Amino acid sequence: MIKDALPNHVVIKTHMMRESFSNNVKIMISRDIRNSLVSMMRTMVYDTDINSTLIKLVDFKKIQFKFDVQIEHLIKILMMKNNLHVIKYEEFINNHDLLYNKLEDIFDIKIDKEERNEISLKYSQTNVKKILSNLKGDNFKIYDETTHLHNNHISNSDDNSNDELYKTYLSEELIEYINLKYGAILVKLGYSI
Repeated sequence: MIKDALPNHVVIKTHMMRESFSNNVKIMISRDIRNSLVSMMRTMVYDTDINSTLIKLVDFKKIQFKFDVQIEHLIKILMMKNNLHVIKYEEFINNHDLLYNKLEDIFDIKIDKEERNEISLKYSQTNVKKILSNLKGDNFKIYDETTHLHNNHISNSDDNSNDELYKTYLSEELIEYINLKYGAILVKLGYSI
């Protein structure tokens, strides 16, 4: 959505922001790390039948080192205060105007109503499902080259604006562990534990 809303700007979409971006305007779309963990587990450990079993602490321990690397990277990004703008995914996914308004403020631009409607339609849940249905296979690495949408992501859920969607996929024991171990970063990003 951001690339479409900023056609006159260079937009680099990445999961791992580089320090070389330090002087550039940075927009970080934050997501509850527990929801991010579900997506990570879907891509690394489970097949597409993840909905049938809760992810347990023992499962998480198998990939915790990779999750910790991402958390460390997230902390570094949050320390790059220069030109960093954090937008919570759950706040704009069902109200795209919040995102457009934020982009207008950051870049001192105007995104007209027609353009907003066109972009929002392109990224509506219905169209996202159509795009994903055209992707062959369930592999996370298979993605749409135009939108960068990919299979097996928690965002593909019907209730993807739910702050607590992770509760559908993670065991209570794992949620308690995550809240204890990563509680400070959750609070810093504005999520409750």
